[in-house]
Amino acid sequence: MSVVMKLAAATVAALLSIGFRAAASGAETKYQVALPGCREICGNITVPYPFGVGDKCSWSENFNVTCDEHSKLYLGIGDAFNEIAEIHHLKGMMESNTPIFTVCYNESREEVNKDANISTGLVEVSDSFWISREENMFYTVGCNVYGIFAGYKGAGTSLTGCGGVCDWPLEKKDVRECSGSGCCEADIHAAHELTSFGITIANVLVEVDKELWEFSKCSHAFVAKKGWYHFRKEDLAYLGFRTVPLVINWAVGGENATCKTAAEEHGYVCRGLNTDCEDLPYRYGYRCKCKPGYDGNPYLPTGCVHNINECITDNPCVPEAICVDTNGSYTCQCPKGHEGNGEKNGTRCSCRNGYESHVKKNGESHCIRKPSSGNTELIIGLTLLVVSFFIYRGSRKRRLIRLREQFFHQNGGILLQQQIAGKGGPSDASMKIFTLEDMEKATNNFDEKTILGQGGYGTVYKGVLDDRGAIAIKRSKICEKSQVEQFINEIVVLSQINHRNVVKLFGCCLETEVPLLVYEFITNGTLYEHLHTHAQSSNLSWAARLRVASESAGALSYLHSAASPPIIHRDVKTANILLDDRLTAKVGDFGASRLVPLERTQVTTLVQGTFGYLDPEYFHTGQLTDKSDVYSFGVVLAELLTGEKAISPTRAEDDRNLGAYFVSSLNNGRLSQIVDNRIVNDVNFEQCMGVAKIASRCLKVRRDDRPTMKEVAMEIEGLIVLERHHGEESREKEISSIETEYLSPSASSHAINNVRDLFTSGGKTSDGDSMELFSRSLSGGR
Repeated sequence: MSVVMKLAAATVAALLSIGFRAAASGAETKYQVALPGCREICGNITVPYPFGVGDKCSWSENFNVTCDEHSKLYLGIGDAFNEIAEIHHLKGMMESNTPIFTVCYNESREEVNKDANISTGLVEVSDSFWISREENMFYTVGCNVYGIFAGYKGAGTSLTGCGGVCDWPLEKKDVRECSGSGCCEADIHAAHELTSFGITIANVLVEVDKELWEFSKCSHAFVAKKGWYHFRKEDLAYLGFRTVPLVINWAVGGENATCKTAAEEHGYVCRGLNTDCEDLPYRYGYRCKCKPGYDGNPYLPTGCVHNINECITDNPCVPEAICVDTNGSYTCQCPKGHEGNGEKNGTRCSCRNGYESHVKKNGESHCIRKPSSGNTELIIGLTLLVVSFFIYRGSRKRRLIRLREQFFHQNGGILLQQQIAGKGGPSDASMKIFTLEDMEKATNNFDEKTILGQGGYGTVYKGVLDDRGAIAIKRSKICEKSQVEQFINEIVVLSQINHRNVVKLFGCCLETEVPLLVYEFITNGTLYEHLHTHAQSSNLSWAARLRVASESAGALSYLHSAASPPIIHRDVKTANILLDDRLTAKVGDFGASRLVPLERTQVTTLVQGTFGYLDPEYFHTGQLTDKSDVYSFGVVLAELLTGEKAISPTRAEDDRNLGAYFVSSLNNGRLSQIVDNRIVNDVNFEQCMGVAKIASRCLKVRRDDRPTMKEVAMEIEGLIVLERHHGEESREKEISSIETEYLSPSASSHAINNVRDLFTSGGKTSDGDSMELFSRSLSGGR
């Protein structure tokens, strides 16, 4: 069972960020923070405007807060969800104590209770507040469970999650801080700002060791401020807290408001003295800030009236200079005979031309005038200056060269050169080691305008090379130094792949801290975008979907069977299948791929992949085989047939996992009810049923019951060839008959019903096995 935590307008504003706290209860700030006559302190929390206790003390009703009889601060009417812990008006952040989500099980791993304090409703929220992706982290604490975070902004959904697996007995060396054994953590990745979120805990095991259950009967999931939670083994038995600090950002003005547009309106806030307005990059309103040298509350009509004495707070002048505070600024005055601005980070103080340094008896130095000696000193000084400049420039250039050489060696550049020069290495035509200059030129110094996308594994840029045209450059976020040799070996093997349906790897650049991979550029987006983005969805007919399925299966079959050594993709999904202008499929993104030694059929790895596509047996055992890709491809086939996403919070709880939902529908003769309405009129019924049965076999829970990718590719191609054998004459007659009988306005409804009857009559299969049990634990867990 899943629980969705949707944060309402008032709730979200309180669930927030980094704070502004008074030193003690009743403490006063050094300047006014609230409107005149309004309360500034609630307990030990400062309440700065635009927030206020009461309607007349806040900028709008969204910022109206309540201080109860226990001196606790709430946004609106106080409850467990919106108790404010801190407010920081200069950073646009707040922090709130938010309940964690807990689910407990009996010895049979059946749920015995849930946290009744967490709302299951979906509530629209104000556009003044949003969850901080940078300041928060998602945590899951428990044994043999998978936690899922679903973030929302309007109709947009962003998913992330992680799982923890425990073996009994729990040895202390096996329980490291959120390393995946009993606890895991995940960054919150999203393409947009999130105004609400949901949490799910999925139980991934039916049977569990009795002693392990007696030690850890409950699992927990929560979103908390980064660095706040430190996992201990004892937390599996008893978690000693019920709330966590959640960081959320806030702004004024509303969504799409800017400083320019808001300044023309009556409710513009940043009108005070020494106050500036700051636009937000994600167009979520604007913020007010004090001009440099001033302090105060920039949201108040009076503005920032408190002058900062830099000479006292942080003397920016060198010791020999005199610091003079001015209104909103400062100056550093060098002694007589000196020149420079006197600042530590500036030109400091040095003897002027015609003066020389002299040390007094007390150790102090000062500048005295030198005896006149013509222009000799000037010439010498200029000469030294020019020489110093060229020495500095040469030294800096040498440092950059050494740094690039260091990265090149660190990233396995020598090993790759040996592989290229060796007998089995790729030729110069298929594999190239690019320089950093090549990459900077191709991307205009990695201009943000060339970014194609950003995700959990890194950033992808579009570039242009003189000899190869458009390319895609992938910059990963991390690089395991201990796996350099494995990385180089995989680069060599991937560069030798020459298949029309696999994205070509042109080469790499090893002169940066993290290696850059250079791929063929595919022009027409991903299969995910064509299936699930409204602007492109109408272009993908049934024939095109079947061809994409055939080409993708052929590419994976090639990786499993023809590549040497075999390659397991490990992250097969519609987002990693790209389409060119002719809708030809290209399998890409080998960031999670693994090579399988020829003498082995499986490898044991850290579980990695995308939830919804993840092989259940691989998740439980950590043993990766080519059948793991087969399961993921079965989910892709289900997406092609239904047009549904792999994980969807809009479906019923038991059907949120597409794999389980698809197999259940097929087994119960309901295939006609789930086929994508966009293709139901032009679908070939025999082909559709054939693809559905192939998908059902791919989605078997036991890997030994699944077909190989080679078998899948041959069966899909067989469905296409079978259709080609029908004569053109019978096809024309069939089309004419269908048009006459079904496409007339009066018969359109009847036509659709007959189409669905054809599916229903042949849709009953026997592919049920234990998928339903696993799917309920994944899609229906908490």
